[in-house]
Amino acid sequence: MRVIEKREGVIFGLDPSLTGTGIASAKEVTTLSTKGYKDTDRLIYIRDEVMEIVRDARLVVIEGFAYNKSNKAHEIGGLGWILRVAMAEEEVPYLEVAPTKLKKFATGKGNAGKIEVVTAAVNRLNISPKDDNQADAAWLREFGLHYLGARGKKKLPQVNLEALAGV
Repeated sequence: MRVIEKREGVIFGLDPSLTGTGIASAKEVTTLSTKGYKDTDRLIYIRDEVMEIVRDARLVVIEGFAYNKSNKAHEIGGLGWILRVAMAEEEVPYLEVAPTKLKKFATGKGNAGKIEVVTAAVNRLNISPKDDNQADAAWLREFGLHYLGARGKKKLPQVNLEALAGV
């Protein structure tokens, strides 16, 4: 099941999640539902769907690992590495953005909460994300646009743009 049309040269935002991986392209933001999948079947499903979508991408911007999270950290880390290995094998270029840098880019604060990131997506990116995974994916894509020198959808305050440094 392809949820986003595959197009060469597209920049994608990717927020890996075991329950609903967020993916953003220029045209849409969606969540891969893993309902009905368990254990390794879930990981294989997410990997296969993500790779079908991003295989010919110009750049995939993926959220880095949240090292301070102890809840399901190994499982989430496993998914993150599976996706990174799959992209490396298919030679899909990707850029990893730490969660604190993503939050700073979206809100101006590296310690912002999920609601603040979603609110910033609504107010600045003019989207209506259905969940925080979609909001993160949209901001990751926007980060990629700015990183590559395109301004993205909106001009952001300088404090937000400081998150681009050191990536």
